[in-house]
Amino acid sequence: YWALFGPVLLFYIRSVINKRFKFRFKDLFHLTPLIISLITVSDYVFHKSLYNSFYHFYNLQTGIFKIGLNVWEFSSPVYLVYSIVILIKHKRNTKNYFSNIERRELNWLFLLTIGFTVFTYVTYSLWIFTDFLPLSLSLKLLTIVLTGYVLILGIYGYRQESIFLEMTSKSNEENQTDSKRKSYQKTFLDPAERELINQKLMDIMQQEKPYLESEITISDLAFRLGIAVNKLSRVINEDYNHNFFDFINTYRVKEVKQLLTSSETNDSKIESIAYDCGFNSKSSFYSIFKKHTHLTPTEFKEISQ
Repeated sequence: YWALFGPVLLFYIRSVINKRFKFRFKDLFHLTPLIISLITVSDYVFHKSLYNSFYHFYNLQTGIFKIGLNVWEFSSPVYLVYSIVILIKHKRNTKNYFSNIERRELNWLFLLTIGFTVFTYVTYSLWIFTDFLPLSLSLKLLTIVLTGYVLILGIYGYRQESIFLEMTSKSNEENQTDSKRKSYQKTFLDPAERELINQKLMDIMQQEKPYLESEITISDLAFRLGIAVNKLSRVINEDYNHNFFDFINTYRVKEVKQLLTSSETNDSKIESIAYDCGFNSKSSFYSIFKKHTHLTPTEFKEISQ
């Protein structure tokens, strides 16, 4: 199972990111480590009586069989790292298409994957140190690491609300990011078209204020402007030096600042203003506001008075 663990995790992550994910013929390539592992250990399976233990069999192997055992032992750890890279790219891509990214970044899955990756590599490190530490002590340390990982994962999971129920519906909006990213590179904008898009964009942002809608996406905005998503994405990235997430939240922060300076507010009123301006959670609002102003909303209110 160990040679299959990494590929299965990869397929699972791809299925969460893309609701339309289907197993393709070329994906059979990822079963290569499993096939190599089965061939390598077949001698042990069919002639088990010749060996005292699997460790005895393992230590006797040389040449191509030793390579096969290394594939069995280390292929899944490599897949774990690759899975983390995919999740990091996904987290970055969400900011190009959504104005609110909470529960779209798949932080729970990122924590799950990186936690198990750390646990796996700590396991390898402890086996290396068996030359210096008693095996019993190494196993106790390993148990402590695993217990800590499960505890942290449990606490984090407890704090999430209906994360697995929302996972499917949210991923449906994200399943076209790869094709959009590829078409982005092929998009050509002449100066006149770029200027027209900029003008339309400024007009709608000032007059209709779509950023006040908490779930506005780049697809929604492009539809209202009557232009292609990849063209709008390119203009926002190149002309404003922002991804869509930062572009929209710049307007939201500006709107909050105007309301804070024009009315009497307390903490509860500040939160109400944040929701009215398109933020969908207290934590994301405070984080984004401080990122843009280097102040908390309360500090900004005090300074502006």
